[in-house]
Amino acid sequence: MLRRIFALCAINKQHSTQRLFETNLSETYVNPCRPLRKPLVTPLTEWPAELILEIMDHMDEVTLLALASTCKHLNDIVAPFYTKRENIKITKGTVILGDNISAVHALRAIQIFFKAATITKLLFLAKPGFERFERELFDICQLVKHTKSLQTFTLTLGGLAGSLRGFGIDGWIDKEGDELVLPPGFGPARLVRLFADLVDALERAGCKMISLLGGDWVLFPFYTAMLDTQQRLGAEGSFIRLSS
Repeated sequence: MLRRIFALCAINKQHSTQRLFETNLSETYVNPCRPLRKPLVTPLTEWPAELILEIMDHMDEVTLLALASTCKHLNDIVAPFYTKRENIKITKGTVILGDNISAVHALRAIQIFFKAATITKLLFLAKPGFERFERELFDICQLVKHTKSLQTFTLTLGGLAGSLRGFGIDGWIDKEGDELVLPPGFGPARLVRLFADLVDALERAGCKMISLLGGDWVLFPFYTAMLDTQQRLGAEGSFIRLSS
């Protein structure tokens, strides 16, 4: 009987020692697999505006617009910085997108900055490049969908002044001359379709006045391409009738 009692006491003592060891171990041992508390991070929205502007000065256009899309606070900081850097004029419902060659996404930026609904007058200068011209006409169609009181739209292609001073798509075509290459599939029919889609979008937006300025050189590449085709077919003994 005494032997059984001593054996039971020895078991209880072993269990007590094990619990004491586990308790001390839990107080002194840090499990490396256990995630540590995350360090405190100051949200970007609480940073000083001067520091945010300094960082924005090193951003490209796409990154800058992505930052503006995160929240209204950062949008309010990016909007005046972007429009000033890219020379976009927004005053009392009038948006002038003229001298902003580097701003590839200017039309999208207008939507991001919540300015589309307030536009009453929109002036746009077509920039060099047929691919860019096609993309920006599409972007204009998307932009005017969000307008609520658009009254006047002016599309400037450059015209004679653009040719002389080297601005707009007219000035670019004149400068490129014989070295200009039309993109595959971009012909007169495609150009007519682009203008038709633009006019339809403006009409649906309730625009009252639509103006197209310039265009003296826009059809020149197509006419040159048709002449080249005529000469090639003539050399091959074929005949094609061209009309303007």
